[in-house]
Amino acid sequence: MGLTRTSLLKFFQRQPVSAAPFLLFLFLSGANSASADDLAPLTEPFPIEVKTKHLFSSHSSYEFGNPFPPYQAPLSRLEFPLNASWVGIGIKARLPRFSLGLEALTNDKGDVAGRMRDSDWDDDERPDLRTIYSESKCRIERSLMVTGDMDLEVSDWLGLPQWLSLRPVAGLRRQSFRFVTHDGVQYELSEGNKPLLLPGNGIRFSQRYNQYFIGLRSNLSM
Repeated sequence: MGLTRTSLLKFFQRQPVSAAPFLLFLFLSGANSASADDLAPLTEPFPIEVKTKHLFSSHSSYEFGNPFPPYQAPLSRLEFPLNASWVGIGIKARLPRFSLGLEALTNDKGDVAGRMRDSDWDDDERPDLRTIYSESKCRIERSLMVTGDMDLEVSDWLGLPQWLSLRPVAGLRRQSFRFVTHDGVQYELSEGNKPLLLPGNGIRFSQRYNQYFIGLRSNLSM
């Protein structure tokens, strides 16, 4: 899970409904309220911010099913840990009623905390039985997270006090991850089989996808 400073975001990955109507609504909304931002700007009127993020208890997964009988789903599942530090820049255009933001982050390369887990269900007679399981160390290579978002100030429309800012937010995050597993151990989950060591590099895996998200930002002025 990744943490941001004042955002509570609910992510919808690969949603069939586009966020475009909501974003258009933000553009057409009118005009005379502003809210405080939680980051100190380096430049004006389009502040560039140095940003850092650390992910913990986080992973990215990939799985596929068997296209033939008995159609196990999943047939195989890979889970890659994402417990890495990220650094980059963000730029935000603050307009009277809404703001537009763009953020680009890249990672600190190297081994991450946690193990890559690989599970298989390849027994056609017992498709619900996990038959093979392995764990490996995991190295994350140069990866990228790019996020664009918009938010809209609505606290005055709702009659809230001036010290409270409330902003619905919507956006899109493009993520590109690159992993290499190494030095693992594999278990066949049946009696009498010894663990199989997997020395050296194992799986090299790349993953790219989009996440649409909506949520809510709130600031309290002290």
